[in-house]
Amino acid sequence: MNMTKKAVAGAILLMGAAMGAQAYEAGDVIVRVGAINVDPNDQASTPTLNKVPLLGADVGVDRDTQLGGNVAYMLTSNIGLELVLAL
Repeated sequence: MNMTKKAVAGAILLMGAAMGAQAYEAGDVIVRVGAINVDPNDQASTPTLNKVPLLGADVGVDRDTQLGGNVAYMLTSNIGLELVLAL
């Protein structure tokens, strides 16, 4: 079997495996697990409280990647509520 036939066979197998994951109905619960990355822009100016600068206050935020996931409940076939979970 040459390389082109192997590529076509692999693509057909992948498409067949993905067929069942394309449609959701109302009442379905979807659970996903994966990496969650937080990469904030901490170049902000001095923090404020009610538009009054908090002089001497220093706020810093680090970036991080952790294991996380989400749980979604489908209200309709197109609209769902999702809860993001992270460590």
